[in-house]
Order: sequence, then C-alpha cells, then structure tokens
Amino acid sequence: MTNEYKEPKENDRYGKLELLLRIARAFLLARNSNGLSISDIEKEFEISRRTVIRMKAAIDRFFILEESPQNALSREKRWFLRSDSLLSRPIILPEEYAQLESYKEILKNTGHSSAVMSINNLINKLKIISKKQTSETDIEAILSSQGYAIRQTPKTKIPVETLENITNAILAFKRISFSYVSSTGEEKQVKVEPYGIVYGTNANLLAHNVNDEDKKYKYYTLAKMKNVSIINTEYFEPDEDFSLKDYLANSFGIYQNEHLLDVKLQFDKSVAPTVLNYSFHPSQKMNILENGDVEVSFRACGDREMCWHIFTWGKKCKILEPIELKETYKTLLNDAISTIDL
Repeated sequence: MTNEYKEPKENDRYGKLELLLRIARAFLLARNSNGLSISDIEKEFEISRRTVIRMKAAIDRFFILEESPQNALSREKRWFLRSDSLLSRPIILPEEYAQLESYKEILKNTGHSSAVMSINNLINKLKIISKKQTSETDIEAILSSQGYAIRQTPKTKIPVETLENITNAILAFKRISFSYVSSTGEEKQVKVEPYGIVYGTNANLLAHNVNDEDKKYKYYTLAKMKNVSIINTEYFEPDEDFSLKDYLANSFGIYQNEHLLDVKLQFDKSVAPTVLNYSFHPSQKMNILENGDVEVSFRACGDREMCWHIFTWGKKCKILEPIELKETYKTLLNDAISTIDL
C-alpha cells in the first residue's frame, strides 16, 4: 500500500469511488493478519476519521466485514474482508421468502412503514443473490396455506419521504433538520444527529440535538416532524461506544431516565402459564409461589409505560413494589375515571 493517495473533494465522485475500493482492498489484504482498525486506515490513507467511518460503513453494507479478535495489547476494534465475500451465494427457500412476506404484512398493518421498506428491500436483494430461483407462485402457495390474524390498532401515518430521509441520514452519518411540534403546540426548527428509529407506542427518532450543550440522546416523535431534510454538507462522527440495544436495556418501553425502579409484580395462578412464557424485561426474575401465583421482579425505568402494560392484565396482576409505581398507577386510573360521565 502507499501513502500517495489524497482525500477527494466533496464533489469528486470518481475519487470517492476509488477511495472506497482502495479501502475495501486494504481490508481484503488484511484477512491473513489481525485486520485493520479505524486508526490504521486513517493513517495509511491520510484521511479524516469521519471519512474512514463513512467508508467502512459503506463497505460493511455491501461486503460484510468480519471483526478480528482484539489485539492483546490494544482494545481497539479491527476488521477484515473475506476473499469469498462476493462469491458465496446462499440458497433461499420459498418458505423463508413466505415468512418474510408474512412479517411484512403484519408490520404494514401495524403502522411500521420503515420496517416494511427494509424487509421489502431485503427480499429483493435475497432474490438477486440466491443460488436457487424461487418463483412467485411457490411463495403465494405457501402464504395461502399460512393464515395469520392482524390486530387492528390505532396508528399514525408517517410520510415515506420522512422515513427514507431519516434512514439515509443514519446510514451516511449526516445531520438532518425538520420542524417539530412540541406537546404545547409550539413549532420550532430543529437540527439533529440521528442515531436510530425506535418503535414503542409511537415511532420515535433517537438523536442528539446539535444546539444542546449536554449532548444527551432525545426522542422525537416521527408523527410530529415536518419537512425532514438531509443536510448533505454536514456529517457527524457517531459515538463508537453507543449501542441502541444497550441503551434501551434499562427501560420498560423506550423512554429513558436515570431513576431505575426495583419492580415486583404478583400474577394470579390462573394466568401463570402465560406469565412464565412472557418476557417483561431482560433483567426479570420469576418465582412460583406456594399458592401457584407467579412473582416477577425486574429493575427498569419508565413507570408510566409499566402501568399501561399492567392495566392489560386487569385484576390478575398486583403491584407489590415500589410505592412510587403504585402511586403512578392510582393517578393514571383516577385521571381516566374523571373523563367518564355517567
């Protein structure tokens, strides 16, 4: 390899393509060594860390980089590219396509437009790379033999353009701007660094507000966002230590705060079989009591979302601890009762 290469200018498309191929080749040559780190590429090609991160993400999307064992003397992550990345073509069975189609319809009917787009793109890509050509007739025959029910629920409609712009910005590490309507009805212009879309009661964007000094992650409800546009001239460097899965691990639902609750619930024995097969939270512990009831305990934040879920169990679920959760549950019930005019 050589250090003669210079980072291309913003409008130099052929230069960017050449740089992308050079970096991909570097990862390929590193397959017999310990791989390459972000710093390795940064030094070898004399380009910015931001550019390396963007190029690595693009290569990973098309060729699938594999992570190497960490160097004994360093905690820095390293990756390499297998020589058969483009040659290996898997066989996709008709029933596997049919399963994806089923999930796509379920997501479509529950308002998860972004996920529908992703699954549809995945299906099309699989049809291209699969060794075995599967006919549409085969897929339709399997779908007709697999019935599934769609639970009709209220859902907000989100413009396809909004989802596409957010998704593209996340993949390219670009900032986005939009008009946002707050809970008080006030509309303001916002510029953020997007990290991911999280589906809870509503679809929400998790992002950093560029103008916030604290740089904390915040949620923006997609249905309240207007005129979402990508700022093509503004990139950002993502936090390499950030994990959406880890970020959500402490919450019951999606909303975060630093006040974790030690929750203990007791379920009636009549629903014990259902409860024992239910996942309330990753930290949960279950205990079958002498009378057949099931005690579930976990540590999480998000008391309002906990109460919304507990209510679905009716009289079959009791809140044992903490007192704060009992008070929130009582307040929500009283507020709901006050709306009923009998």
